Amino acid sequence: MTQCRKCKYSLEGLDGATCPECGFSNSPDAIFDLERRRKRRETAVASTIIVLMVLTCAFTSPIGFLNVGSPFGYYGDLNRTKWRIDAIDGVDVIDVKANYDLTVEEMFFEVLIDDTHRARIDIAQGSIWQKFAAVDAWEENVLPELRTSGSDSNASRPQTE
Repeated sequence: MTQCRKCKYSLEGLDGATCPECGFSNSPDAIFDLERRRKRRETAVASTIIVLMVLTCAFTSPIGFLNVGSPFGYYGDLNRTKWRIDAIDGVDVIDVKANYDLTVEEMFFEVLIDDTHRARIDIAQGSIWQKFAAVDAWEENVLPELRTSGSDSNASRPQTE
């Protein structure tokens, strides 16, 4: 052994295995312990980096799993439109479908009106304000007809441009 394993000080011509520079014992047991600590430290650093990468992806990715119920991110327009429909008295969203490609553009909501019959609201591509306008138009024009007719309808399809 020509140098200290810890500080790399040259041990040539010295008697014994203890480094005069740092005091490290260069015996086989001490070297094994040093290597084991170094591997533990490398494993801890690698594990921390992996955890941070996963958390970064989860919080910032447009398709991250943590924004499923969020008003922002990949599902933002879908969630905000659903909440807007849920705010209508007597209308409960029972199913949500969307075109899950790069963006959630086209979506439809299966709703239960006054706990008696179902209707489907189709929302086409557009900004969130256009989607809200489509929901408002459905509430003002289609919903009263559905309540008076009392029948299920799949024809309630407000479109945004």
